[in-house]
Amino acid sequence: PGSRTYVHPHTYEDPNQAIRDFAKEIDASSIRIERVIGAGEFGEVCSGRLKLPSKREICVAIKSLKAGYSEKQRRDFLSEASIMGQFDHPNIIRLEGVVTKCKLVMIITEFMENGSLDSFLRKHDGQFTMIQLVGMLRGIASGMKYLSDMNYVHRDLAARNILVNSNLVCKVSDFGLSRVLEDDPEAAYTTRVSTFCRKASKQILITNISSSVTGTVLVGMEVSQAWLKQNNFKFQVILYVHTSNPLTEVNCFKHETLYMLQKSGSQWSVAQLSPVQPLTHNSLSLNIHGGKIPIRWTAPEAIAYRKFTSASDVWSYGIVMWEVVSFGERPYWEMSNQDVIKAIDEGYRLPAPMDCPLVLHQLMLDCWEKARSDRPKFGQIVNILDKLIRNPSSLKQLTQSSACPFQMRPVKQDANAQDCLTVATLEEWLDAIKMGQYKENFSAAGYVTLESLIYLISSELNKIGITLPGHQKRILSSVQNFQTHGAHLQPIRSLR
Repeated sequence: PGSRTYVHPHTYEDPNQAIRDFAKEIDASSIRIERVIGAGEFGEVCSGRLKLPSKREICVAIKSLKAGYSEKQRRDFLSEASIMGQFDHPNIIRLEGVVTKCKLVMIITEFMENGSLDSFLRKHDGQFTMIQLVGMLRGIASGMKYLSDMNYVHRDLAARNILVNSNLVCKVSDFGLSRVLEDDPEAAYTTRVSTFCRKASKQILITNISSSVTGTVLVGMEVSQAWLKQNNFKFQVILYVHTSNPLTEVNCFKHETLYMLQKSGSQWSVAQLSPVQPLTHNSLSLNIHGGKIPIRWTAPEAIAYRKFTSASDVWSYGIVMWEVVSFGERPYWEMSNQDVIKAIDEGYRLPAPMDCPLVLHQLMLDCWEKARSDRPKFGQIVNILDKLIRNPSSLKQLTQSSACPFQMRPVKQDANAQDCLTVATLEEWLDAIKMGQYKENFSAAGYVTLESLIYLISSELNKIGITLPGHQKRILSSVQNFQTHGAHLQPIRSLR
């Protein structure tokens, strides 16, 4: 069969037709809601049972639209089903159908017993082998290759948007159009410097600005350059508008701010206006705010210019790799979003997580190449991971920096790269290696100073109540690092 291509639901003149084309209508009487398992942007998420035509029942997840919804909210809610219904792959969350013919509108998907990947990994920290983790990564990459082949760009690939079933199969989820950028809990406003175009064919003072499913919605009045200068306004472009006629309707109002819409050729931009000192003729540089973006997972070109492509999804996949190998660690720890942007721009990349195979960290770095064209395709990533699964011995070589897991290192090492930072007490050390829950265990066993750790062995860990293999390995690896660096005992301090 020929390759299929994703169809954007908004290309339909009648949005309801997209639902009819891509999602099966389910009779509400065949659904039994059992318990609430979460909350989404539009309403509750529940687990329940779906009775199939064969009379067999299956476990399902049920997303429901909260009461009092508008027609636009209903359309936005169901758009996710219009997207999911086009996909058929073992590593993409499966749509069972929708309920649209009763007051309670629902989206029914397969039920993933272990929930989101990030929380699942944190809950089972250190309990999976590296080959199991690579298997998870291979599944995610396979799902993303499928989406890429269909010309679908996810834009919000992160461990929190991967679901895990009882067989440890990972599936890509979260295909809602309206919340990909604006309502993700990790999203943050972005900043970038650009140049204001004086030779615009139109300049319009915006009195209202909002978003809709068809794009950014603006209303305003035409003004002259002289009027703007006379009133001492500065320009701050906050977004670009990809629509031929943005002055159509208003869904919400922001009275506290004035905006200006400007068109140059086919490109519209929206500038935020505020009184400042009189402008000089050559001084119009400004900040572009492209909207809310999950900074830590997003490629530099997507942050700066909103260029979302399969290559930007590959960057995000590299971050997911890091999340998986670190068992759900937060990317860049507690660095601010602006510090993350600055560090990436200066060439810094996340270091290898503890016990990370060299080949995996190199693949992460390949995904984080600044030039989009230099990043691997998802098909190549799948092939690389397949080879690792067939040849597990290639995972045995660890990165040199894996003994120093929390250090930010530049991609290109130089002589000035800092050594691992030091900690002063045993308690600080345990916090640094994320084993702070064992402080009382160490204290009760008589380990109260860093020096006392020199002779710690694995059998002793069992005696003091540390039995998880992954946790033992993490502690002993750090202790070995002490021994390697001699009597000065310089364990690692977390950047968090």
